[in-house]
Amino acid sequence: MTPSAPSSRCADRACTTSKKKQQGNDGQSGVIASPMQAVVTRINVVEGQDVAKGDLLVVLESMKMENYVYAPVKGTVTKIFVAPAAGIEAGETLMTIDVNGASKAADGEPATDGNTETKTEGGAK
Repeated sequence: MTPSAPSSRCADRACTTSKKKQQGNDGQSGVIASPMQAVVTRINVVEGQDVAKGDLLVVLESMKMENYVYAPVKGTVTKIFVAPAAGIEAGETLMTIDVNGASKAADGEPATDGNTETKTEGGAK
């Protein structure tokens, strides 16, 4: 037996594992899921807002560290399922993005960017 044989198998296994992790949210489904168990500290978008690939969507806190969730594709935020201070589990849906809506706006159709007013706390009736 050669010492390099086991390490090459481990390297192959590690490569396979990392490829599986990268397939978690490819941005094509339109669902933005939490990568970990955490607490939502900040939501930087509103429903109806157009986002570009790489825009900061949500800030999560886990083990006293902030983790950032970015938009994987260009699109329009259709629904937000979480609120600040909410505890969430890994894989839980944070929001959905309509990928097709962004391409329609780029084709010359009027973009619907929703309500741009800021929301205030405690206004629910």
